[in-house]
Amino acid sequence: VAIHVRGLLTYLFPLVIDGFIAYGIRALLVLRDAPLRARLYVWTLFGTATAASIWANALHAVRLNEENASATGLRLGDTVVAVLSTIAPLALAGAVHLYILIARGPVKDSDRSDRDDL
Repeated sequence: VAIHVRGLLTYLFPLVIDGFIAYGIRALLVLRDAPLRARLYVWTLFGTATAASIWANALHAVRLNEENASATGLRLGDTVVAVLSTIAPLALAGAVHLYILIARGPVKDSDRSDRDDL
């Protein structure tokens, strides 16, 4: 609404951002053997979309917090609300990174430690 998108279409903003992040994940997996330059480009797009999601979540949470300033009961500060609202996109980014590490394939024997007690 603040960026003058019609009220009925405002739900599309998070869908576009998160959809772009999801497609970025697919591109990262498909291009894992591509030249470094192509992978850096995809990582840049993915990082930018994730940063936009984090920023938009924090901004939205602070705005809602300020609107509900007159509400009774527990009220968190704007900074706390902003930080808490970033957990979901940060968790998504962390999960993506872990998935990419897992999808790269099995660990080489030379990378494993010499612990036989496990």
